[in-house]
Amino acid sequence: MSTQVRLRVALAAFFLVFFQGLAVPQQPAGESQCCSVVRQALDAIGRIKKDTKRADIEKEFIPDGGIYSRSRTVYRFKLCTYIKVQISFTLDPKYKGFVDGSPIDTANSVSKPYIEFGAAD
Repeated sequence: MSTQVRLRVALAAFFLVFFQGLAVPQQPAGESQCCSVVRQALDAIGRIKKDTKRADIEKEFIPDGGIYSRSRTVYRFKLCTYIKVQISFTLDPKYKGFVDGSPIDTANSVSKPYIEFGAAD
């Protein structure tokens, strides 16, 4: 193999490794573990779209407790239960429960996230 070919291969390998590192989102320098959890919560909330099923939401969130109804529920992020979001649902007409939601109720609106202590029943 000629020197010129070896140099090209080495440069190609270098740029491949260098640009792959740039493409992978990484935790910013100095970001704390707490900020990482907030980032995860924001990502999870961002994935909740119109028609997302309640069962899918409850994989990452838990109902807050307190007084709520099936049509509007406050959820807490599982990794940090101080982070909350309120979700309104379109209800499954076949399900007759008033408080407990059907796994196939679908989201129709999502509040901005907020921070608050858990509800006291």
